[in-house]
Amino acid sequence: MHMKGHMLQLLAERGPMWDYDIADEVMQTYGVTGDYWLGTVRLTLADLFSGGLLDEVETDVDPARSGGAEKLLFKFGLNDFGRSRMQQSGLMGEKTHEHVLRVSGGAGVDGDPDDRAAIAGAVPSADVREEALSETDEATSTDSDAEPAPLATSPPETRSTARVAVIGAGPSGLSQLHAFEQARRAGAEVPEVVCFEKQSDWGGLWNYTWRTGLDQYGDPVHGSMYRYLWSNGPKECLEFADYTFDEHFGKSIPSFPPRDVLFDYITGRAKKSDLRQHIQFDSAVRWISFDTDRGTFDVTVESRPDGSTRTEEFDHVIVATGHFSTPNLPEYPGFDTFPGRIMHSHDVRDAQEFTGKDLLVLGSSYSAEDVSLQSKKYGARSVTIAYRNAPMGFGWPDGITEVPQLERLEGRTAHFVDGTSRDVDTIVMCTGYRHWFPFIEDSLRLRTDNVLYPPDLYKGVVWTGNPKLMYIGMQDQYYTFNMFDAQAWFVRDVVLGRIAVPAREEMEADITAWRERQDALGGPADEIDFQTEYVRELLERVDYAKFDLDLVREHFKVWEHHKEESITGYRDRSFSSPCTGSVGPVHHTPWWDEPDDSLATFLRTE
Repeated sequence: MHMKGHMLQLLAERGPMWDYDIADEVMQTYGVTGDYWLGTVRLTLADLFSGGLLDEVETDVDPARSGGAEKLLFKFGLNDFGRSRMQQSGLMGEKTHEHVLRVSGGAGVDGDPDDRAAIAGAVPSADVREEALSETDEATSTDSDAEPAPLATSPPETRSTARVAVIGAGPSGLSQLHAFEQARRAGAEVPEVVCFEKQSDWGGLWNYTWRTGLDQYGDPVHGSMYRYLWSNGPKECLEFADYTFDEHFGKSIPSFPPRDVLFDYITGRAKKSDLRQHIQFDSAVRWISFDTDRGTFDVTVESRPDGSTRTEEFDHVIVATGHFSTPNLPEYPGFDTFPGRIMHSHDVRDAQEFTGKDLLVLGSSYSAEDVSLQSKKYGARSVTIAYRNAPMGFGWPDGITEVPQLERLEGRTAHFVDGTSRDVDTIVMCTGYRHWFPFIEDSLRLRTDNVLYPPDLYKGVVWTGNPKLMYIGMQDQYYTFNMFDAQAWFVRDVVLGRIAVPAREEMEADITAWRERQDALGGPADEIDFQTEYVRELLERVDYAKFDLDLVREHFKVWEHHKEESITGYRDRSFSSPCTGSVGPVHHTPWWDEPDDSLATFLRTE
């Protein structure tokens, strides 16, 4: 098969078949399992039809070139999707539209058309070689010295370049793509990197959507962002060392930006590094397995707009899907008869939904804190926060109170374990998320609670059971974007062979040591120190841009004190950049009084 002009070819000695569907007849009745290699993707003939790459055009009887034996000529056309995939793989010219598949044979034994010889991958004779019907001279070669066409069952040429799959194009996935791109620009030989993103755009959780529940394709909505969300930590603590806020915005900006500003910053670096070229959007990974014989992964991907699926082979897989998309949903007595709405914070989209209502928030961490404040800020009549273990204990504004754990509901009345009760209109469960990877085979699947150092991940990223598999961003997080960068650089260098992965016993001993340290932590200050040292260990092994990590540590601790001083005013404080030293200016309007979270309003100077 000539790589630029000739396409799929399959010849099977058989009886008449013009009353049968080609994929069903050739693939099932005859057991012909010819493989066609599209780049490094193995496709059967049935895959080409059922996967949506081919549209059958016409059939015809063509006995002329078979010595009187009848032949059936199938002429089929590549549709737009198939043509695009072929062009991307360099297997055809840009204007090729249709090709011919000839399936030949005479009558079956004793002339019975249902008595057929099952011959798979039969070698075609020269007189029935496929001829490409092409509209471009680029697509078809008439060079007499062109290499002969191999059978459809021919294996691919050995891949000279490794392939890496990155699952997810949110902050952690973009960090991983950026790490590989920086190495490539520095002259390193980098594998082919392919990123599969389920959403239609990048940014992960920061890619706001109005949708809740299921998206337009019937998948669970990934995003948990809501309107009017502002960063609840200093931007200086998450700053990219190689792409500062000052560089992106051309000036210093306040330390607590809203979602739209952070989305603009995250994607700004991705645009500068031209990362979109590596991403296949609306592409949901449905299954990841490892073939021990080949030593590679099979990644099955669905193109969500048309529902077609394909399986590709990769040498490494990096899971960067995040872990704040699958809600943890506890149940309490009386939920089934509560007359109001019960929802998880994952489905909150606009705090104005709670204007004039009495809201019950279940939880005692960041989501409970912010949903409660946002709801009161935008007009909720009252907010009751029910904690399970301990109250957050902030100096809440009037209208927000904390009570012990919910015991039961009777109609609209919520009863708590301390014997108190109150009527509520809506219940928002800020009860956390599950690490949920149903698309990964059992032996490769991470199972963990939301902790600072998950099990089974060497240096927090390398899967001990198979070091060719990595996970990014799976920790509970003080650090975010810059930690993802540190992890991405480490993973990249493992893939490139710059960092050697030790034996499994040594990896597990290292994990055990870190998790024993984790078990001894005594509170937020200890947790900040712990994660700082984790990030430091990664940074010491890689060539990531330098920044003042100890200043970030100090900023986190000061920020915690600011929250204790004023839970509504801590976002009005300023911090200095650990990368440039510039100090964020005070925002023109106190956060509690600012209803507008747009980028334009935030960047306005007065």
